[in-house]
Amino acid sequence: MILLKEYESEIDAKSLAERLRAKGIFTHVSSRQSKRIGAFATGALKVGVWSVLDHQATDAIALLSNNRHQVENPLTEEEMVELETKIDSPGGALYNAAILTLSVMALALVGAYALFK
Repeated sequence: MILLKEYESEIDAKSLAERLRAKGIFTHVSSRQSKRIGAFATGALKVGVWSVLDHQATDAIALLSNNRHQVENPLTEEEMVELETKIDSPGGALYNAAILTLSVMALALVGAYALFK
């Protein structure tokens, strides 16, 4: 997973994720629930838009500045739904990778918050 962009607005993050998904880029928006709960309780100040598949990151970055960029390996909507199902099922490889990545990020944020508090 590669972070593409962070937003203070969940709506802006969701809009970018949907635009990339329409081009066949599999994305994830992180920290939505944490930001809703509040930065004081969770430390989440922003939501992030991620390219879930590393091999799509270059195309995703290119699409940030050029919406006409042609994605080399786009996924179909059906393929993305299938991957989402695998991510959502405990024990799946993508699920485990996502949980590990998000856990490390959460620990880093908490550590940075405590350090600079």
